[in-house]
Amino acid sequence: MSLIHFKNKELSSLSFQLKKEFLEANAVGAYSSSTISFCNTRKYHGLLVVRQPQISTDNYVLLSDLDETILMNGAKYELGTNQYPGVVQPQGYKGISEFKLNTIPTWMYKFPGAQFKKELLLVEDKNQVLIRYTLVKGQAIDLKLDPKTSFRRIHDIGKERVCNKDYENIDNGIAFRMHDDFSNLNLQFSKQVDFKQDPLWFYNTQYLVERDRGYDFEEDLFRLGQFSISLKEGESFVFSASTKEEVASGLAVLFKKEKKEKRVLNSLENALDRAADQFVSTTERGTEVCAGFHWFGRWGRDTFIALPGLTLARGKVKLCEKVIDTMLQDLEGGLLTNIGVGNVKEYNSVDASLWFFWTLCELANATKNKIAIWSRYGEKMKEILTAYRDGTMYNIHSKENGLLHCGEEGVALTWMDAKVDGEAVTPRRGCPVEINALWFNAIQFSLECAEEVKDDSFIKEWKPLAKKLKVNFVKEFWNEKKGYLADVVGDDYKDFSIRPNQLFSISLPYPLIKGVKAKSILKLVKEHLFCLHGMRTLAPKDIRYVNKYEGGQKERDKSYHQGIVWPWLLGAYCEANLKVNGVRFIAQFQKINDNFARELKNDGLGSVSELYNPEAPFEGVGTISQAWSVSELLRINKLIKKYKRTNNK
Repeated sequence: MSLIHFKNKELSSLSFQLKKEFLEANAVGAYSSSTISFCNTRKYHGLLVVRQPQISTDNYVLLSDLDETILMNGAKYELGTNQYPGVVQPQGYKGISEFKLNTIPTWMYKFPGAQFKKELLLVEDKNQVLIRYTLVKGQAIDLKLDPKTSFRRIHDIGKERVCNKDYENIDNGIAFRMHDDFSNLNLQFSKQVDFKQDPLWFYNTQYLVERDRGYDFEEDLFRLGQFSISLKEGESFVFSASTKEEVASGLAVLFKKEKKEKRVLNSLENALDRAADQFVSTTERGTEVCAGFHWFGRWGRDTFIALPGLTLARGKVKLCEKVIDTMLQDLEGGLLTNIGVGNVKEYNSVDASLWFFWTLCELANATKNKIAIWSRYGEKMKEILTAYRDGTMYNIHSKENGLLHCGEEGVALTWMDAKVDGEAVTPRRGCPVEINALWFNAIQFSLECAEEVKDDSFIKEWKPLAKKLKVNFVKEFWNEKKGYLADVVGDDYKDFSIRPNQLFSISLPYPLIKGVKAKSILKLVKEHLFCLHGMRTLAPKDIRYVNKYEGGQKERDKSYHQGIVWPWLLGAYCEANLKVNGVRFIAQFQKINDNFARELKNDGLGSVSELYNPEAPFEGVGTISQAWSVSELLRINKLIKKYKRTNNK
């Protein structure tokens, strides 16, 4: 059984094909992605996108596209699809009779008297994409291949420019690079191939999603030359694009080996497991998590929110520790990085360091060893807690009543961090509710670790603050008349916008809200914010509510946390409900799971989007594959299974 399988009727529509995107990513941070029509709709699409550490920490598109043309019995059939101003040319999408993502993306093409198969995979530990072509049925054909390159950063658009046109003959292929600071692009074949140099620029290739997002969307792509190869009925060959020269005779064997090791996607769990692997990669700095495809990099907050689901929920304790150790290299003033590494890192996140404690708590639950955690991370834990209590960057400090305060003019420090023209869209200066829930959890978990090793001085220093914080949290945030918590408590105001952040006061390992108050909050949240795709970030009845994520960057940023649905928040929602409503919640959770099993066929195939519009039909928006969206579904599925086992005894 294949969860993701499209046939003739669905595939007859180009608009249908353009909305379905495949993504293959590997353990060294490379990826291959496009629409199932092979018409690139994003500047981030490309058949081989890799890191170029000699240039920067960003990803770079080397091989953008590969147009194929079949010559058979005097007829010509084109497989490529490209959007140019006012015209789609060629229209290879019309020949696709079937698409399946069972283990790897696979296409079937039908032409008069012939069937043709195309399979794509990314080698797990190399900057290498492989495409296997098979003439399943029909007379002998000649196949022409036009590789189009760009050699540019994923966030940019390339235009015609002076570039290298020299190339080197290598084992059954060629090697070249458009610019000297890049790695070579090695184009090779498992079967004898002819290459004819014929430099040509393809002008004004259009990326329609970029147009809709308000960005530059027309690119010039470069073709150095054309490859020619022949195929007989039943015969296959493998095409390879990589940053290192390969042994051409081994490409067919390599393809079979790599395909055999891919997971079969026959369930939501398998698909999420596969998607989870794609976010974690090894870099020259260590082991890191990509927050989302295609345009996110390493984000501190996202890393620690996603890490338990990506690793611990799948039994990968050592991997979790590797990522933690990598991130701790950049600890400064008690803060872990928000974005960036090296000379370009930024620390404008109040919660990255606090989510670090949550990850440690999840690690302790997995290993049953708080002593080992205190031994390994205790000094860093103390450093962060002390900095937060006494005061650090961005006016982060503990107030006299124990609550954690944060914020400066023009800075957005919580996960609701969108800014337009230098101003925060959701200004949350003061004491945000989830930040204080995380603050309390960080202290309580540290105290439990300290108690295990009898660190009496730490206990004496921090236990009074934990008690004070617990009392004053309820006093400052709870409103008996409204029946829920303030989203932010400022120096002279309280913001009672109905948002999902208050869920963390119930869901975290050391809850500040229980009993009747917790039930009241969950009832409110379910009524105003919950949908099967995630949690709305603002109640629809609020005048600031936005019901669609669209337009240019300013318009999208204005709507980012003003109603738009975020799947990752389902983690807190489900965990809170398990604590408060128990077995009665299981049926609702199953509906959530069933919904995401259907969503695997939309947008980023086999994964979960960053965002969803908050009203029917709940289209996926933002990135097509987001780490914390995937990870929280994995984590909650494990929690539900554990809950069922415990309560069935």
